[in-house]
Amino acid sequence: MLLRCQRCRGMQSWLSAVSKLSSSHYGSYHSAAADFRPKLHAIARRKRGVKGAVYHRERGLVSAVICEGVLSERSDRSSLKDSSLVYLRDEEISSHYKSMGHFLFMSTVFVMHISNNLNMATDFIQESVLPRTVNFDSLGRINNVRFIRAPSDIKLKLSCPIAYVGADDCIGMKKGGLLKEYSKFLYLSCSAEMVPPTVEVNVSNLDIGGRFLVGDIKSEVDVHPDLDPTGLICEIINQA
Repeated sequence: MLLRCQRCRGMQSWLSAVSKLSSSHYGSYHSAAADFRPKLHAIARRKRGVKGAVYHRERGLVSAVICEGVLSERSDRSSLKDSSLVYLRDEEISSHYKSMGHFLFMSTVFVMHISNNLNMATDFIQESVLPRTVNFDSLGRINNVRFIRAPSDIKLKLSCPIAYVGADDCIGMKKGGLLKEYSKFLYLSCSAEMVPPTVEVNVSNLDIGGRFLVGDIKSEVDVHPDLDPTGLICEIINQA
């Protein structure tokens, strides 16, 4: 019980500190906070199919798949060939998602303990995983999650949402211009431990006709080399 309380206090401190950081500093802190990395407990799932997933969902388990993250360096999609199927505890995964919020949850490396039976305390294997997609049912409950394996210090091709900031101070928008966004996500080349919750695009200095390109991105991690530096992220257009 004492050990569990200590872990809870450590996790709360981790969440409190990370929530105060900007996206540009998040990756460095996240890597340093590996001792308090959140855990997930899972049960190995042997068969695919909707019927089994529905059966276990009614009993408080959420279906999930773990794909090979390294493959995303060569392709935009992870192959299911070497994937692992698991069930997660609904209460545990939902608690993490609600306490972290979507963007922090999707950029957090979890340590997953995978057991072959309901007795999750023993006989488990351990994997570091990064959430990539979360789907919800009609009631707003987590229905399934897709993770990728997240080996340490290996660069992956990871999508990261773009956060547009500075609209209130934007030169062009004050003149009646309109912000036109062409991209919602940006591909980065970094380890899973370094992916930020969002990549900020500051539009405050853009006048009407001003453009923000891929090459203008300022980030502590690399933009993926597949992207054209002259690719258009957003621009301020004249509404007239």
